[in-house]
Amino acid sequence: MPSIAFIQEGLQVFLLILTRIGAMLTTAPFWSSRIISPQVKVFFSLMLSLALLPMVWEYTPSITWGFPYVLLVIKETVFGLLLGVTSLILFHAIQAAGQIIDTQMGFGMVNVLDPQSGMQVPLLGNFFYLFATMLFLLSNGHHYFLMALTRSFRLIPPGSLSFPASLWLDLGGLFAQILVFALQIALPVAGVLFLTDVALGIVARTVPQMNVFVLGIPVKILVGIGTILVTLPLFATVLRLLFQQIFANLELLFQAIS
Repeated sequence: MPSIAFIQEGLQVFLLILTRIGAMLTTAPFWSSRIISPQVKVFFSLMLSLALLPMVWEYTPSITWGFPYVLLVIKETVFGLLLGVTSLILFHAIQAAGQIIDTQMGFGMVNVLDPQSGMQVPLLGNFFYLFATMLFLLSNGHHYFLMALTRSFRLIPPGSLSFPASLWLDLGGLFAQILVFALQIALPVAGVLFLTDVALGIVARTVPQMNVFVLGIPVKILVGIGTILVTLPLFATVLRLLFQQIFANLELLFQAIS
């Protein structure tokens, strides 16, 4: 029969694993969606923690109860949230790109209710976000994310977490990339719509009798939707490259902490 000290040690490690996984599932792309019920998330977290317990226990230093253990729980929570947020940056950039295109097309005031977040989001931003999520699942991105989570326990086992000051500067640089990614994603459609505005301006100067403002609204919508349909395969290719950037960012996070 296992001793009480042995059971207590296993429980300590299990709770730390569960804390990191649970925090990650609240912010990670797809896993944090409201489509997945809380009961499923809790059950999945428990099963995954049990599966990882033998491996993680081997690398975990000795832990004691009390205030130091509470600090370890807080560290694991912060680290789990960082894992999810670092991956979610790209999806926020995709929504921002859709908002840029919405503004160019005249859909800036049109918002829809996103059932995943429960918030009002831009029309095309929601479309791009759902398209990116679908592609993320088709590319087995959620599986690769779980593999990265497992790797984090090997590199940074519970009880050995530390957050250097340089980490927060690196994270600030990652958040600054949201605008860069958004502009890169929206550039093809926004560029075509800009040329459409230039063409409408020339028409307005050439034929002053024509009401270009009324004519321009449906023209920009048709041009924008047509450009999106034409560039959708290119958008899928760019997304696959950006998904690789997600795991590269996670690797940088592991290196900065370990």
